[in-house]
Amino acid sequence: MIEKKISEYPPNVQDEIRRHYICNGPIQPGNHRFSQKLIGGRLRRFNPSWFDIYRTWLEYSIEKDVAFCSCCYLFANVRENQSRDFVSKKFSI
Repeated sequence: MIEKKISEYPPNVQDEIRRHYICNGPIQPGNHRFSQKLIGGRLRRFNPSWFDIYRTWLEYSIEKDVAFCSCCYLFANVRENQSRDFVSKKFSI
């Protein structure tokens, strides 16, 4: 699971971390029972069939119960004055 931003690693190892991450592919737990949450008066949960549709970039953390974009994590250039919502925040369903 992603804990640190790429920019928090020493500059001389950032590309190595990206390559390792890309070679292993996104974390997509298919046999996990995703938790349900009440949203808009209905119980909803993450749909694992989204991994088939977005197989190259959609990632899911069981530990944090969130989905996120692995490409945004790997390649976003985050500056203090730019919006970082998709990079620094994960999406919970």
